[in-house]
Amino acid sequence: MIFQVFETLLRSFQITILTAYKSKFCQFIMFYACSLDPESCGKRFVSMLVNTFVSGLNPELR
Repeated sequence: MIFQVFETLLRSFQITILTAYKSKFCQFIMFYACSLDPESCGKRFVSMLVNTFVSGLNPELR
């Protein structure tokens, strides 16, 4: 159950929050979700962030 909610939040984070200009508080929802299951959700979130910034597919995020 938590993983399904987390995946929905992760997709929303990638599409909306990560590309938003001057987001201040929304990202803390992801941090809270990661704290509920750090072994799977936390690692998945960090992996997504690393892949996003290292891949070069989104130059506007650099």
